[in-house]
Amino acid sequence: MLDKIIHELKNGKKLVLVHSNADSDAVGSAYALAQTFPNVTIGVHEGVNKSSKKLINKTGAEVVVNPNPDDYEKIFVVDTSTPSLLGNLAKDIRKPIIIIDHHAKTSWENAKLYYHDEKPSCAEIIYEILKKANF
Repeated sequence: MLDKIIHELKNGKKLVLVHSNADSDAVGSAYALAQTFPNVTIGVHEGVNKSSKKLINKTGAEVVVNPNPDDYEKIFVVDTSTPSLLGNLAKDIRKPIIIIDHHAKTSWENAKLYYHDEKPSCAEIIYEILKKANF
């Protein structure tokens, strides 16, 4: 499964979405993917929490609020247990998505790949992906 995710991350224009009021685990996970793989945009519905704002300011990460999913070839969703946490963005996604999450597994109707691992944080899963991809 990780090999498939890595393959998807290496190619195409990608949007990595995090949940509304995103915490540092979500933003940090998305940022790690954006720094490692080409053509990755971090997107969020509404905004991020206070600690994530500090993380974004310190790293210089670019986060797009309410991006248009149609502008991207591939959609990844990290650290988000249910589509409702993406607000209106969830209904705007008309292509298969790739989910990377550590929360209790839930139903994502349009998931192309769903990688779930019950680790304490999503960042730990992202670390496993980066390690497997030799970064």
